[in-house]
Amino acid sequence: NHDFFWESVAPNGGETPLMAAAHADAATIGVLLDRGASVNARDGSGRNALFHCCHRDFGPREERRAMIRLLVSAGASPDTRNSENGSTLLMGAVALGVADLVEQWLAAGADVGATDETGMTALHRACIHEAIPEIASLLRHGAGVHGKDARGRTPLDLIPKENREARKLLLDAGASERADTHLPRG
Repeated sequence: NHDFFWESVAPNGGETPLMAAAHADAATIGVLLDRGASVNARDGSGRNALFHCCHRDFGPREERRAMIRLLVSAGASPDTRNSENGSTLLMGAVALGVADLVEQWLAAGADVGATDETGMTALHRACIHEAIPEIASLLRHGAGVHGKDARGRTPLDLIPKENREARKLLLDAGASERADTHLPRG
């Protein structure tokens, strides 16, 4: 008896029960995983339960961390991408300014050099948001400072000159100033 409950692709692009549980609690996720739910099943936009869990906007943060730990330990990929724009969980955590989640993804082996459809990496996004803790974490985990997005901008190009602390982090990591620093940030 085969049932969509455990499929690797959600029926009609919807959610599997594990994806739905990502909006509930760690205990429910644990039960589903124990019963063989596919941890990397994807919905119609390419997102797995881990992606759904990270984008929940309610409940205690510690509960979300417990859910993430369960899913990662069960083999959920931290490099899941949103098929609509190519963004990864790491990029999302950087954009939201959740430094502890950024560290969690990096510790789980997230691809620090992954690019979205605009050629931006997580480091580009951290620089746009002037997120110093995230910039530092990404650099500690080997983020490249020379990569250019589709508009030819390096991460350093995206940090305002006034933000000396963020600029120093990148310069200390090997980035170099460019003569054409008038490139648009947005």
